[in-house]
Amino acid sequence: MNGVTRLTECIRKFRIEQGLDPYPKPLPELVSTPLALAIIGRLKPFTAIMVKYARILAEGEVTRIDTDRLSQYVEYAKLLKYAEEKLYSVPGLGVELSLGVINRVNNAIDEDKLDTLDINTQVRSLHIALNWLTSRDTMKKAGAFSEEETFQAAIADVRKRIEEESE
Repeated sequence: MNGVTRLTECIRKFRIEQGLDPYPKPLPELVSTPLALAIIGRLKPFTAIMVKYARILAEGEVTRIDTDRLSQYVEYAKLLKYAEEKLYSVPGLGVELSLGVINRVNNAIDEDKLDTLDINTQVRSLHIALNWLTSRDTMKKAGAFSEEETFQAAIADVRKRIEEESE
């Protein structure tokens, strides 16, 4: 048995032990490519925030970020998981990775455990996240759904379809 086969079997057994389906179903492709590109375009402010945050951490300063103010970007990341074109889900992974860094730093501050947090690792993680957020292939094409009302209607439709799929 080769390494991939062993790993696949190990994951399958683990999922069964956890009471999950041994072979997870792929997410339905509910977010059209134009809508995914519009969502990616709306991640630009988040990306700018993460660039500044990475710079602050790299300089050795540690600061807390209010994640409640980033909730819209969390929603965008969730929606991108349902993109028809899987390449367009990558910026959503960048959001998730960035938020993981923010949460680790926030927890270390809250629990007064900054001495146990490896800041260099957090900066490296943000570097990876920023690469995912600024993928050239997706950023070149972003710009669809220029009207906010049309964009919000499309988002509402996708949310409804996601809820129907999960029932």
